[in-house]
Amino acid sequence: MANIDNQTVETLSQLARIDLTPEEVEKIKNDLGKILAFVDTLSEVDTDGVDPTYHVASNLVNVVRSDVEEANNELLDRATFLALSPDQVGGMVKVPSFMGGKEV
Repeated sequence: MANIDNQTVETLSQLARIDLTPEEVEKIKNDLGKILAFVDTLSEVDTDGVDPTYHVASNLVNVVRSDVEEANNELLDRATFLALSPDQVGGMVKVPSFMGGKEV
């Protein structure tokens, strides 16, 4: 099993912005170790002569609407748009911080 320590799990939880109890840290540490051990076993598989698969469903086609502006959809000019916004800074619409950063 790969060596994952508590500090690694705590760093990952901080990056993911999730709080973990000590019991959850221990469980995740074990789970991550098992996942990495499985990935190690995959590296032992002989893939010589096997063409890479870039997408398992390569015959599927994505269906999207055409990117055409509709005739009845009028766009606002910048001045009107900014005049209608509740708050602005430097010619840009100001929105509340959502990533924990300081607001300007």
